[in-house]
This record gives sequence, structure tokens and C-alpha cells, in this order.
Amino acid sequence: MTSRVLPLTHMTWLGSCDMTYEMDFSDLAWALRSNVSIRLLQILIDTELSSIDAYRKYNEQFSDKKHRESIHRDLELLVTCEMLEKKYNEKRKEIVYALKYPELKINLRSGEVSMI
Repeated sequence: MTSRVLPLTHMTWLGSCDMTYEMDFSDLAWALRSNVSIRLLQILIDTELSSIDAYRKYNEQFSDKKHRESIHRDLELLVTCEMLEKKYNEKRKEIVYALKYPELKINLRSGEVSMI
């Protein structure tokens, strides 16, 4: 089983076929420390959006208006945490963000978080 350390404190990627990621609970808490990150995940549940589209949708849906840079920063943080994927959409000719895993499994006893 291959393992690589991701940019956060102790998230590791397990395997190349099962597509299961594990991170420490404190890493998950750090990544989801703001309502903005949580709301962006909710916005991206069934769609993929560019940073600008995510910014527009966020400001349409929520009363606490954010700047484009803030939305982009949170999107990039979620990519770093392997919760979102960032890819180039050939048809739209732009970079888009999409939810990478629909489920998180938290083991409170060990503090491990698996993304399935």
C-alpha cells in the first residue's frame, strides 16, 4: 500500500485503487472551521462550478456576502484537503471545482476521518 503525506498536518492517502483517504479529525475540523467552507461543499454537492460561479452562487444564497478572493481561498483549501477536486472543463474552457467524495466517516475513538 502506497502512502503519501498531503500538505496538511497528518493526512495520508491510502492505496491507489480503493480511493479512500484518511485524515486526522483535527485536520477535518481545521478545513471546516468556517461556515464558508461548509456552505461551499453544500453548493457543490450536485454540480461543478468555477471559482467565479461558486462566488456568485454563494452570494445569491447566503446573506453574509464574501469577496471573490475569500471564496477562492476556501475552495483551494478544500482541494488541498482532498474534499474537492479541481479540473479543467474542456467544454466551458475554465477550471471548475467538484465534490470529490460524497461521504465522510469519522471514528471519534481513534480520531481518524475516512472519505469514501
